[in-house]
Amino acid sequence: MRAREPDGRDAEAKRVLEAALKRNPADVDIATALLQKALRDGDLKSALQLVDRLIGLGPEDPMFAEIRKRLHN
Repeated sequence: MRAREPDGRDAEAKRVLEAALKRNPADVDIATALLQKALRDGDLKSALQLVDRLIGLGPEDPMFAEIRKRLHN
């Protein structure tokens, strides 16, 4: 997977989501949105950090464990 260059809107969206997550560190929806963006952008390092964070927050969603498994392959 190759990282793509974000356009201005993508970069701004990422900044807004990151700021929101700082204010609400346990918000699963915000972290999930950032995870989706990281996966779309090919930012595997951020994706792995976010999926680990989501698993630590405890949502009972097997999707996060599956994503983590795929990121390690």
